[in-house]
This record gives sequence, C-alpha cells and structure tokens, in this order.
Amino acid sequence: MSLPGIQYAGEYEVSHIRLISSSGTTLPIEGAVVQLDFMEDIFTNSIFGAISVVDTNDLVHNMPIVGQEFLDIKIITPTLNDEINNIFSVIKINKYSDVNQGAKLFELHFTSLEFVRNNRIRVSKSFTGTTSEIVQELLENEQFIGTKKNVNIEETVGIKKVVSPNLNPYRLIRNLTSESIAKKSGSPHFLFYETLKGINFRTVQSLYDEESSGTFDAGVSAARDINFTKVIDDMRRVISQDAGGYNDMMQNIKSGVMGSSLIMHDIYNKNYQKYDYKYFENFRDFGRIDENPIYNEVPIDDFNNTVGDFPEGKIYVHPTSTTTDFIDAQHYDTSSQQYTYTSNKTQNTLQYRRSKYMELMGGVSLTLEVNGHTALEAGQMVDFFRDSTGKKIDDGIDKYFSGRFLISSLRHTFSNNFKKHEITMLIVKDSFPSSIPVRSSAKPPRQRRGFTTNLTTRG
Repeated sequence: MSLPGIQYAGEYEVSHIRLISSSGTTLPIEGAVVQLDFMEDIFTNSIFGAISVVDTNDLVHNMPIVGQEFLDIKIITPTLNDEINNIFSVIKINKYSDVNQGAKLFELHFTSLEFVRNNRIRVSKSFTGTTSEIVQELLENEQFIGTKKNVNIEETVGIKKVVSPNLNPYRLIRNLTSESIAKKSGSPHFLFYETLKGINFRTVQSLYDEESSGTFDAGVSAARDINFTKVIDDMRRVISQDAGGYNDMMQNIKSGVMGSSLIMHDIYNKNYQKYDYKYFENFRDFGRIDENPIYNEVPIDDFNNTVGDFPEGKIYVHPTSTTTDFIDAQHYDTSSQQYTYTSNKTQNTLQYRRSKYMELMGGVSLTLEVNGHTALEAGQMVDFFRDSTGKKIDDGIDKYFSGRFLISSLRHTFSNNFKKHEITMLIVKDSFPSSIPVRSSAKPPRQRRGFTTNLTTRG
C-alpha cells in the first residue's frame, strides 16, 4: 500500500532546473542532470551545492559557462506541501571530462545569492539597538544583504552600540552571535545559518523546543510496533549508519567542555574578576535535549574531584569596560542618557558558548543515510531508535543512542540515474535520556607504587 501521489520512498519531481547565463540566456537542463546535491550545516552561514550535467552541445564553450551563471531550481516531493524553490549563484566549474564520443560531463558548484553579495560588500557604520534588531537590518536592508527569503530571528536583550570597521555583513553577524543573549530563555547559544527554507539567527534551545520532524529506525526491535504503509516504513528506515563520534575526553578537556576559567579584566575600573565553568555544576543552566550528562559524576582522585572539577584545563582572558550595573563605559553618554548601552557580559556567554559548540561538534553523533524528502532541513529535531547489541534488555532499544537528536548537517542528493532522493545527515545530542549507573562505593583506582630491585653483581 502506498500514499496517494507517491509510489516509493525517495521519489521526487523536478519542476524545472534552468541555467541562466551572464548574458541573460536561459537554458532548461533538467533532462541532462546526472546528480544534484545541496549541503546545509548549522555552523555554516550559507547553502552550498553541486550539480553534474551531461553536455552534448559543448555548453561550456558555446554558452559560454564562465562561473557567473545562475541556477533556477524547483524540486517537489509528491504529496508533501513542500518544495525546494530557489535561485543560486554558480561560483565554480569543475570536472570537465569526456563521458563518451560526443558527450562531456561537467560539474557546477553553487551557493546562495546572499553569500556571494556578502563577500562583495563591506559595512562601515555604527548601529544602535538589540543584536537581533541589528542582524535583521543587516539581512533585510537593501543597502546590505537585502534578502527576500524567510528570516527567522530570535529576539535578544540589551541595547548595544556597535561599530562595524569595514566588515562583511556576515562577519559582523558572527561577531554579534558571541554577545547575544536570548530574551525568552536567557541562552547565549546563538547560531547563524542558512537552509533551503531561509536564514536563521536563533539559539540551540529554540531548536530543541521544536516538535520532531521525523522518526528513523535502524534495526527495528520486535518490541517496536511499526505497522504503517510501505512508503512510510521505508521513509523511516535507516539505509545505513556510521557511529560518527563519541566523547573525546582529551579534546573536551582542552576545548573547555569539561570546565574553563575566564579572567575578565576591566580596563575602566582597573580590576579583574575570575569566573569558573564546571560541566556538572552548570549542566542544567540552559535547556538540553535530554536530562542526563554524557559523563559519569564519580570521583577520579582521592580529593573527590570529578572530571568536571578542573576549570583551569582551559583559560580565557577577555577585556571589558563597565561603569555600574554592566553599563558600557566606552559608549555611555552622560549628557543625554537616551540609551543605556549594555557592555559585553562575556562571563555570561563565552564559556557557555564554547562548551556547547564543542559538545555538538565533537560529542555524541551519528551519521545516517535515509530516503529523502524536501521538508527535512538542518536545525530540525528528529527521533532515532536503534537496537542494543548483545543481550537484549528491557525493550531491546539502545537507551543511550536512541531518542531525540538535532540535525547538525544535512546533504540532499537527487540522483537522476536512479530517480531517487536520499539524505545523509549528521545527528547530534548533548545529553542522554538515561543516566549512567553510579556505584555508591565507586573509588578511583590507585596508582601502583614504585618498586626497586637489588642487583647482585658478580666480581
């Protein structure tokens, strides 16, 4: 049994793929496309893609294709009220090679129009307002990026006076993410990224709050009741999986995931303060995917220290300039006081941001290959389940590597040879749904004592 309008998982319909030359010539190329890829990542400011085309008319030289073309692409998943419908800028020609006599294969690399414009302009201007207001102006004002895409901006707190010293707009926005605190959650974990659905400036916690956009199963246990249509079963089933990464302790110590110290030196008041971040103490300061740490809170030495009790594993030094109540001394106007500018409260942002990003980039992750549809994008939450290995316990589901995950990066692949849409995605999490067992009598292993050996030398 199948859903009306869709015959198999991964089916897609190409409405059009048009190549627009620098001279304005428009050429439909959907029939010549071999493969089309789109890449999204929550740590990347733009979409990137590649399209492989069989050329029987020597388009590269006759059109000609010189690397300043545009691609108008519209692709639909049948039955879904969703589509990919964007215009992209070609930035590179690659892999121009013979296929057979009279046919060549070339590959075009492309990105979003906004990213190309960002690299062409500079901003030399002062801005006043919350960071979310400044970001919105940079993205929507025709003087800067001037995007017409959907823009999802999470509201921030604190009036800032920001001077842009001849920076690209995206560079300025990236700088603003490091000083932004969300109005709703108080979180400093802001991301600035683009997907095929629009441009986002929002916190990790706002992503966590979203409903699941899909459920995927790898090696479904008999205890799980999955009895849908054949198409839906196939869309839920994982084609392949790769373990990805799982907790590099040394990297997490050196990068500040397990703990860090921040020395804030105030150049206005001529003093400094020290702030410590500890993994277990600060674990629940902001929202997480699940409730339990990915490390065990057991003593590792005779002083009852845990792996999160060493904040000097990573040390930050940062300047600030404040009068009272974190008022920015550098931009404070004592005459009018029209605005009360907020200084960079780095003690509330830096350590938390660095720890969170390293958790998501180098912590618990899985790479999944699934049948695709156009509604899935980076930054969405999904549910993933896989069987436990060895002896089956409880319902036979891996209790640590199952549950809710965040899509960190995603690659859409449309293959014309197989008429199939597949997605390869990296899913990550910063916590476990189940706690790691702790023995009450757990003690750290003692180091072996050294010993000496008497050697008898014969005369």
